[in-house]
Amino acid sequence: MTRKIGFVFPGQGSQSVGMLSDHFGSSEAFNSVFDISKEVLGIDFKDLIQNGTSEDLAVTKVTQPLLLTANHALWKTVKINPTHIELMAGHSLGEYSAYVAAET
Repeated sequence: MTRKIGFVFPGQGSQSVGMLSDHFGSSEAFNSVFDISKEVLGIDFKDLIQNGTSEDLAVTKVTQPLLLTANHALWKTVKINPTHIELMAGHSLGEYSAYVAAET
């Protein structure tokens, strides 16, 4: 029997200083999403995560694109057959991440 899988992406408020630090050192695909985001938006989210403050990350104009970038970067590292995915959802801003991951 094939198991069906669901993904729920977090929204604003789930950010924290130092989050995802293990992924920055271990995944080229993960880092690539952050590099593209920096190029497009002109904000170095990696630096903010690693060296910023909670207050820096809580500014809405930072938080929202940061979480979309982080969720998409994590999604790019998932190795799973898309036909096994039955549900994509997100909490608040995370809904946009679900749309991006579902490629709709």
